[in-house]
Amino acid sequence: MSVVLMYHAIYPDHDTSAVDAEDLPYAVSVSDFTRQLDEIAQHQVGLCSGDPLPHIIITFDDGHASNLHLAAPLLLERNLSAYFFITTQFIDQRAGFMSRAELAQLSNIEGMCIGSHGTSHRFFDDLSPLESEQELVDSKAFLEQTCGCACRSMSFPGGRFSDTVLEQLANAGYTQWFGSEIGLVKEASFTAAASTGITGDEAAQNDKSGSIEERWALSVQRDRLPLERVAIRRSTQMPEFRSIISQETSYFRRKRIKSLVKRRLRQLIGNRLYHGLYKSISER
Repeated sequence: MSVVLMYHAIYPDHDTSAVDAEDLPYAVSVSDFTRQLDEIAQHQVGLCSGDPLPHIIITFDDGHASNLHLAAPLLLERNLSAYFFITTQFIDQRAGFMSRAELAQLSNIEGMCIGSHGTSHRFFDDLSPLESEQELVDSKAFLEQTCGCACRSMSFPGGRFSDTVLEQLANAGYTQWFGSEIGLVKEASFTAAASTGITGDEAAQNDKSGSIEERWALSVQRDRLPLERVAIRRSTQMPEFRSIISQETSYFRRKRIKSLVKRRLRQLIGNRLYHGLYKSISER
């Protein structure tokens, strides 16, 4: 089984000025991130692109500029791969997030796989069928045009999704999708790796001609529900982190109970009120 780690922004020690207040609970300092990577590097780390799956899979959500400038160099030093899920309307538009040139630079670093996090960061279970389809298609098109390689993976903002969007994923060209429910991912969640159908020589030729290069032969997800992940927070200490990456059964059991309570509260009061409550608490 694999544990999928979910990161967001990384910030220099003692300087959180580049991270919005509501995002701080999910931001991790460089020192903490470095210590975590040193622990991770003792395990098999990779992408969902083969059988068996790696022990640990690293993901980032949103597209903060620190993903390129702080996280990527530390990953490269340890020869680690990661997914970066990008909210495309944040690119070139939101302070602290990547520019289009920076995103292209990140996509060209070996081992860094770019995926979609929607266009607007709206929760998919709040969208109409037409809106969710547009989010899937438009974000994918933007990322492929910017990065010059196929975008076939995505993560749902806030981990929210609907039955409709789950039915739209395959037609939009996605083969993998990630959520925010806590848990472990099994090899049985995937079929055989998706064939690119392009040889190395053909890929090089396509790249020269400006076509989309199929850089990632990502496995095709069999499960309908999003793949589970574990959020790494600013407050995550090393004993807890070790429990996560060692896939400690009692830890995941406790966290699932807590997650269930949160999900029930969200269902009771709705996404808007729940997110407003979260923001008011995080900004204190």
